[in-house]
Amino acid sequence: MRNAKNGRLSLTRLTALLLAVLLAAALAGCQKAEPAETQPQDVIVQTTASEASDIPEEEIAPIEIETPYGTLLYPGEWAEGLRTEISGEDFDTAVAFYGSVDSEEYLLFTVHFGGAAGFPVGVLQMEDGVMLDVTADMADLALKDSWTAEESDRICAMQEAMNYVVEKLNDMPGFSPAE
Repeated sequence: MRNAKNGRLSLTRLTALLLAVLLAAALAGCQKAEPAETQPQDVIVQTTASEASDIPEEEIAPIEIETPYGTLLYPGEWAEGLRTEISGEDFDTAVAFYGSVDSEEYLLFTVHFGGAAGFPVGVLQMEDGVMLDVTADMADLALKDSWTAEESDRICAMQEAMNYVVEKLNDMPGFSPAE
């Protein structure tokens, strides 16, 4: 019985080896042979201006806005020309975000801790157990005819960064998003 078992193992090993050699030969035959005289070709990639701006040179770290309730994050790429203002009292604090065009400031949006202004974003549980409603309010931003397309795009992107700020609230300790 032992010889029969060893005979089967040898036959199994031989079959596996034969299949491996056949597979290797088949794969080698599928490769396309290149002529010896083939020269590398220059590849020219043309990129439009909008495609070039989509390629990040490096990741720009977000800026941190310290509030009495934690740190808000705002995209670093839009930080130039941004000003924030914190106002209000305990359990009713507003963090207003302003952008500037031609030295003029425009309200972009406001995040509220406590109070009821804006749409619900979530709830922040403080260390002492107090629950604060967190809301956000996007300002009506009227684009000026005197602005260039780049200025209009920039101020709109700065305002749309409210979505980033709200999304990053999820990383704040004690924050639960609205359902």
